[in-house]
Amino acid sequence: MINRKRLYGLTVLLVVAVVDWLLIMMGRYRLCPSIEGDSRAFCDEIYLRLVEPSIIILVGALAVYVINLFTPRAVFKAWGILSIVLLPILFFLLYIFDEHSFLGPDREQVAWLLSILYVVISIAIIAYKSWRIKS
Repeated sequence: MINRKRLYGLTVLLVVAVVDWLLIMMGRYRLCPSIEGDSRAFCDEIYLRLVEPSIIILVGALAVYVINLFTPRAVFKAWGILSIVLLPILFFLLYIFDEHSFLGPDREQVAWLLSILYVVISIAIIAYKSWRIKS
């Protein structure tokens, strides 16, 4: 059974994804506000460092959230605590990642890795908590 609080959370996550997508479009078409006359540098900084790669993490979060809509309340609560702690850490790691190394991965590859890590940890928590409730 899906309750209202879970749907509100899904709505918030979808709104964040839409805002992220709008920021991607602003960066792609250079519609960012001007800071000291140089809007291109501001757009490139925000767009390349955080906005574009973060949509990959948000897609993973949305997928796990939809799966979690059909789990018992205790499982949802445990996953919610994990998400509150883990998502800011993932976004921070994505933002501080420096891609100027010669053979290192680029920012998109790191975003995919962090998203996969988040999904795997989330599914492990959901499976463990569901197993504990059933036994």
